[in-house]
Amino acid sequence: MVDFLTIPEDLVPGVKSLYSNPSIFPGDYIGIKLQGLIGDTIRASTVFDMILEEFPDKKWLVIHAYTEDRRRINTVMDLLDEHIKSGRIAYFFLDNRGKPGKIQPYQENFFKEAGCEKVYDLYILSEGFLEYKSTKPRVSVDISDVKTISNKAVILRHSGFHGHYPERNRSVEEWDIITQALLDEGYEVHLLGYDDIMPNNLNVVDHRKKFTILETLEFAKDAAISISVACFLPVFMQYLTKSLSLTAAADIHNLLYWWRYKENYIPINVEKENYLERVVEEIKQTSACFGRELHKEFFSNNKGG
Repeated sequence: MVDFLTIPEDLVPGVKSLYSNPSIFPGDYIGIKLQGLIGDTIRASTVFDMILEEFPDKKWLVIHAYTEDRRRINTVMDLLDEHIKSGRIAYFFLDNRGKPGKIQPYQENFFKEAGCEKVYDLYILSEGFLEYKSTKPRVSVDISDVKTISNKAVILRHSGFHGHYPERNRSVEEWDIITQALLDEGYEVHLLGYDDIMPNNLNVVDHRKKFTILETLEFAKDAAISISVACFLPVFMQYLTKSLSLTAAADIHNLLYWWRYKENYIPINVEKENYLERVVEEIKQTSACFGRELHKEFFSNNKGG
């Protein structure tokens, strides 16, 4: 028997073990390939219930393909915390060698040599991912019995990730219009985020740089409405309530096809001249819908655009 931690340099140059429980290679595992960061991991985790139904007693080997930036990887590790602490994830490997996309042959070989009975490619931008049964996110935030606070709104105004769509990050003047609309409807507005350095002109409750990713999701989960740039927050919040995602015109199709699972996820094209009017109207509809009571079916006919 060979200690698993001596294998990666032989099988997959560039793959590094970031986490391991005491175990021996090969073993009786399930292989899971993840790619991307926070939103990708949240969306991928909606398949975890299906995996657990099929293989309730097997441990997981996880390859994460994207980056070796420790700060960014720590966010992924935080999201998977419950699966790591429980021992479900036996090994977690980093691989920034491969190109973005579906699972690579050398990664499949890695899982095979490790003794994995089955491999799940949870790269979300693939037709194969859409064939999996999705339920709810299985990141380390419990959303099984959330009691929505009908006058609570969360906003996230700027994201430093994904610079390929810079149009989604809007000016403070535009965000002030959105924030004022929320305040006019009686919401208590909470400002989230890490990269946002714009002024808090309307003196809403400011939580920037105060929360970890898990703490951000935990805090936001009982909000009645979420408005943010296209990032991880609407990916998570769509499973709970109306979630507006401000993005560029070129990204609308991707959001609707890959990221949207619930009708609550509403992409907003910020390149439309009247996009702010659309956001304000969505705020008013949500306020009317709640009557300060959650009625989730209200959102079933909302469409992005």
